[in-house]
Formats: sequence, C-alpha cells, structure tokens
Amino acid sequence: AFYCSGWVAHWLSSDVSAANLELRIAIRGLSTTVMLTGFWLLLPTRVGRFGVRGLSHSLLVSAVLLLPVLVRIALPGLEPAESGRSWMLALLLLLPAATAEEIAFRGFALDLLSPLRYPVIGLVLSSLLFGWVHADNPNASALGVANVVLIGLLLGLLRMRTGGLLIPILLHWVWNAATGCVLGVRVSGLELPSLFRPVFGPASGDFGPEEWPFTTALAIIAVALVIASLIESRPSPGPDAVLSSQAAAPEESTGEDEGA
Repeated sequence: AFYCSGWVAHWLSSDVSAANLELRIAIRGLSTTVMLTGFWLLLPTRVGRFGVRGLSHSLLVSAVLLLPVLVRIALPGLEPAESGRSWMLALLLLLPAATAEEIAFRGFALDLLSPLRYPVIGLVLSSLLFGWVHADNPNASALGVANVVLIGLLLGLLRMRTGGLLIPILLHWVWNAATGCVLGVRVSGLELPSLFRPVFGPASGDFGPEEWPFTTALAIIAVALVIASLIESRPSPGPDAVLSSQAAAPEESTGEDEGA
C-alpha cells in the first residue's frame, strides 16, 4: 500500500511542470492521503489517531524546536524576494503535503511496524524510513538526514503524547512554510517561492536548516521534553490497587510462616 500510493502519486503529478514544484508536492500529498488513510484506519493501534491531549505542552515543545531556528535565519537580515504572490499559494499547498507525510510515516508506517505492545519499535523504524526517503532530496548530507530522522522521532513522540496527528501535521507544515515560503531558505534541499530571502545568500546551507548542528541540539532537547512528559503522564495505580497490594502482602508472609 505504501509503495503503490507513492507510485500513483508520482504518476498523477508527472504532467505538472518542474517549475511548479509546490503544486507537484501538493498533488502527491493529496493522492497519498486519499489512498493511505483507509489502510491506516484498518490497522490496530495503541497510540491514538485523532486525540489532542497535552495540547499546551506539545505546542510548547514545538516552539522549542521552531522558534530558535526562525530567529537564527532572520537575524543576519532579510530582503523581499521576487516571487510575487506565488509564495502564498506555495504556503497553502504545503499543508496537504505535510498531512500526507504524517499519515504515511507517523500514522500508517508507525502502526504497521509496531508490535501491538511495543509502539516504540514502530516509532524508530518509521523515523528511519522517513530519513531514508529524504536522503534522495537534492543536496542531502549525512547530518541533514540524521536530523530528519531525529525530527521524525519527535513528530512520532508528539503523536504518542497527544494521541493523534494534529500537532505533528501542524509542526511539519509550519516548519516547511515558515522556513521555505516566508524566510526563503531551502527545505530539505528544496527551494520554494518565498516572501523574503536572506540578504547574504543562503543562510542555512544547501539542504536547509535541517543540516545544522544547532537543529540537532534543539531536536534532542525537544525529544527529551516529550519523553519526560510521556513518563510523567503515565497513569499511576489507583488507591484500590494500592490497598489491594498492601492487603495481599501480610497474607503472603503468613503463608510462608505457616509453611516454615
């Protein structure tokens, strides 16, 4: 299902000119979403699909990753780009693309590759697959792909924390839209129409801010924050369970004494 949806998406967008990169991405995104969602909903999951719990914490974690990157891009200076209004269309078209990637990797792949009791296995494998797919992008570097894997882990953890894909989709879209369509740097090696561009040329390398060591540090911090929140939010034994265990302890020791 995963590879068939990708092939059909490529076929549907093959007649669109290379100049309309964002339109090709959107067509692939929409077709992938339509084809994969049905298969995904048939898979068992312990993670949740449409939840929004822990929303404020997840938004804060997203800001920890995103805001310092945006500030670092903008600080050296920006100037208006010559994209007209096409940057607004590109910004909107990136939303179905982000939705498709989250359904494909944090939804379908994560659940498909997870033994029912161990979703962390699906989390790791789907993140590695996410990085492998981006390794084929223009100007991909080892650090850039490693950071894509790390960001994939973060997005998967955010699904686990919230119980759904809303926050992963929003973070993915805002990252691509803000860095690529507003500030004018490459997004995983892809160049998009933008409102601004860095005054002193590319501010993020040929692959984008995804290949910064700075991004690595921020992603590690964000991952640690989500893991800590997941541990903290684990349900503790209720008072009845505690009382039952305390009541059972003397009975066990009495049995041992009688046997002795």
